[in-house]
Amino acid sequence: MKKRIVTIMGVFVMLLFFGATAWAVPEIINFQGKLTDSGGVPLEGVYDMRFYICDSETGGSCHWTEDQSVTVIEGIYNLQLGAISDFPVDLFDTEPLFLEVNIYNTGTSIWETLSPRQQLTSTSFSMKSGDADTLDGSHAADFTSALIFSNHETDASAHHVKTTSFTDLTDAAIDAQIPDDITVNYAGTAGNADTLDGLNATDLDESVEIDADIASHAAAVSAHHTRYADPEAVAAIKAADGSGSNLDADLLDGMDSTGFAASSHTHAGSLYGKVAIVAQSGGDYTSPLDAMNDLAAWCGTPDATNTCLIRLMPGIFDLGNNGLAMQPYVDIAGSGENSTTITSTHSTVFVANSATVSGADNAEIRFLTVENQGGGTNSLAIFNDSVSPEITHVSARASGGTNSTGVYNSSSSPAMTNVTANASGGKVNRGVYNSTLSSPAMTFVTASASGGTLSYGVSNFSSSPRMVVVSSNGIIITGNQLFVRASGSDADNGTLLLAVSNEISGLGAASATNRYTIRLDAGIYDLGNNGLAMQPYVDIEGSGENTTTITSTHSGGPLEFLATVSGADNAEMRFLTIENRGGGGSDSIAIVNEFAAPDITNVTAVASGGIEANLGVYNSSSSPVMTNVSASASGGVYSYGVYNMLSSPEMTNVTVTASGGTNYNYGVLNYSSSPAMTNVITTASGGSDNNTGVLNNTSSFPAMINVTARANGGTSSYGVRNNAASSPVMVNVSSNGIIITGNQLFVPASGSDTENGILLLAVSNEISGLGAASATNRYTIRLDAGIYDLGNNGLAMQSYVDIEGSGENTTTITSTHSSGSYDATSATVSGADNAEIRALAVENKGGSYYSIAMRNDSASPDITRVTATASGGSHNLGVSNYSSSPAMRNVSATATGGTYCYGVINGNYSSPAMTNVTASASMGTTINRGVFNDDYSSPTINTSSMSGATNSILNDSTSTAKIAASKLGGSVSGTGFTCVGAYDAFFTALDSSCN
Repeated sequence: MKKRIVTIMGVFVMLLFFGATAWAVPEIINFQGKLTDSGGVPLEGVYDMRFYICDSETGGSCHWTEDQSVTVIEGIYNLQLGAISDFPVDLFDTEPLFLEVNIYNTGTSIWETLSPRQQLTSTSFSMKSGDADTLDGSHAADFTSALIFSNHETDASAHHVKTTSFTDLTDAAIDAQIPDDITVNYAGTAGNADTLDGLNATDLDESVEIDADIASHAAAVSAHHTRYADPEAVAAIKAADGSGSNLDADLLDGMDSTGFAASSHTHAGSLYGKVAIVAQSGGDYTSPLDAMNDLAAWCGTPDATNTCLIRLMPGIFDLGNNGLAMQPYVDIAGSGENSTTITSTHSTVFVANSATVSGADNAEIRFLTVENQGGGTNSLAIFNDSVSPEITHVSARASGGTNSTGVYNSSSSPAMTNVTANASGGKVNRGVYNSTLSSPAMTFVTASASGGTLSYGVSNFSSSPRMVVVSSNGIIITGNQLFVRASGSDADNGTLLLAVSNEISGLGAASATNRYTIRLDAGIYDLGNNGLAMQPYVDIEGSGENTTTITSTHSGGPLEFLATVSGADNAEMRFLTIENRGGGGSDSIAIVNEFAAPDITNVTAVASGGIEANLGVYNSSSSPVMTNVSASASGGVYSYGVYNMLSSPEMTNVTVTASGGTNYNYGVLNYSSSPAMTNVITTASGGSDNNTGVLNNTSSFPAMINVTARANGGTSSYGVRNNAASSPVMVNVSSNGIIITGNQLFVPASGSDTENGILLLAVSNEISGLGAASATNRYTIRLDAGIYDLGNNGLAMQSYVDIEGSGENTTTITSTHSSGSYDATSATVSGADNAEIRALAVENKGGSYYSIAMRNDSASPDITRVTATASGGSHNLGVSNYSSSPAMRNVSATATGGTYCYGVINGNYSSPAMTNVTASASMGTTINRGVFNDDYSSPTINTSSMSGATNSILNDSTSTAKIAASKLGGSVSGTGFTCVGAYDAFFTALDSSCN
């Protein structure tokens, strides 16, 4: 989790000073503080911090700064201010002073100021109190032998003429004549000249030093001269000391303390061994070139036991057309990246001769800026050729050359920490260029480049740098992970994302052994009218489908060039939303895969705004792996959630929606494609012509397992539709609520009776979509236990399509389908040839003239284990066969009520085979017949039971009936009976004519 450092809590400041003596000007200040994140949690780790000493609590001017890399443990850190940059001599002349602390936030790549500034207490100013102990840097003890009166007291011949500056110095002067502002002060406060090497003024008053001196002087008669009274002496001293002074001890007898320094005095090497100070004034050298060239004079021969340091004070050191070559065991330290700059125009056609600074082994360059403004072929700030220096807290800037490079590593592996490298102005610009087997350790490096034909933040050629939190043109790199922040506007974020491919090309070719991952922050990346092309072996990972979105208006040309994101082989996109909003172009595509097979995981793809077509995911000659994908398309003339063209993707846990297309909406369209579809949910709606959940077209053979396909609206709608020799393998596929496995269609009874009936009526449409039923392509409609109420509709069976319930006592198809016509318009179920209905009850509750449970009109289905019941009409018929010869086995046909009741009617040349059939009619006010055979009908009845209050069986004069081993529960009427083993309701055998 990223933490922003936004506050400094519980600051404890301890100012302790260390110098040559007790009151010498201090070189360092100990400082302690505490760091927490925005939630108050103590931080741990190493942080870059910057310190300022300013003259105001807010604003004002800052007179000192330095950068340090600080270790924080449980929020607490300790450091020494002044360890990197010396305090100016007059810094503490100003009061009050305030300490400002800045910290570098690697998450935002900016310096954050911790507030408020901390006021430096009066203890800080004890630094200045040491000034009275020295005279222009010379300690007071250095002057005692020349200036104290020790010889004057004993030397009687030491008479001299009174100076013109002293008058009336009499023995009668008393201490009270000395002004009040000259006081005894043992604390050593600033500006108090009361002590010299610890001797207080009281030790020098007239009762001790002065009186004793004058007494002995008076003893020598020849030593008489006039002396000043005390007030006159004070006035004279002040006048001699200079204007505005309050007895500043900087002068002795009118001479500055520098006059007492040894004539051979020099600073070179005097304060610090093996250190050369380079400063614009007051240092050992004014150029780092001179210091390096004079190395033997101030350091000797550098080696592991004799290390050297060139210390650069604040300022700009211009090398002109020269370069500075580092040496082993010689470090170069500046006073801060913002304070010290080495610059040059060292630029030639040769890389090795075009750098401002050239590195060396066993050496470090730190805390400064290195710049090259050359105008030749090559312009390099820092060049490392087969060497590995340490580069710490350095800004490297190159510009002006045809090829400009901030840090150029050739066969080198430097340790680069907290480095900023920038290149611009050339045709080829590189912030950091790692060439020819270079393996630098890059930590907290910011590299940027701009302009020219090619620009890379970090560019690698045959190299493998170790990168931890490296910013390459704003893209954060750790190892092979590239993090693209969403810290700008949506368009800024999109521009940064589009730049990633260029950065990767600079880092080194992606491969199976060198994969990259582009990680996207939570936010929106707007590509405008551009598309993002994925690369092989480069993954794109967002922060979640609901938090990271790549969007565009990329539209207008051929389908494969209109996508927001184009996939690639051996690559994955995951955990984000990809959107195409169109832009007035003809087509709009969220994701396109053209001859590519990426992995698409936990991705939402949304397309809209295309005038002609909108496609969520378009696969052309591609076989991507799509897992946990949501694809949707809306608007235009054609809308496709997922369009597979000559493709066989793996689609698992995919949700697809197509809507709003004025003509056609297809959830999944497979065109000559055979995808593996598992746990797929697809919906299509809104088109005026056709809406299809899954359309398999032109020899498509998808494997569909646990697929739910829905469609509604338009002239026709299909959950699953198979066209043009397409034959999917379907297991547990829900097509508009009808579950399909193979050629089995299961109609659940999970809704109300009416909803169940509507679902059952939709089966015929679904079957027509699946593909024509035939002798080699039979279907079975399986019904759940429950009631399927068709209302005032009838169910027409289809050839080669069976209907199977869950049992006569558990599954019922019912209706009030009733009319004045003796045909299918009055039947609950109408039969078909080469079809079977079985294991259920069929019921017609009538409401009009005819009420028929099951009607076979020129059709001969198998009717097995079926209970057919008719009531509610004036003419009620259990089973009506017209020009039909069904096989009726284990059938119960019952008619009750109304005027005319018939259990079974066989008419117009019907010859059903009735086995174990129970036909009964009752409660009709006029006619109740178990079986009525009419118009040349000739049923065969075996082991059955017929009963009716009017007749058990009636044959008209043209019909016959063959009856065997059957019970006749009423009289027979007519002729043409052939009875074998028939018996009546009392089990009395009947003759061959059923009498």
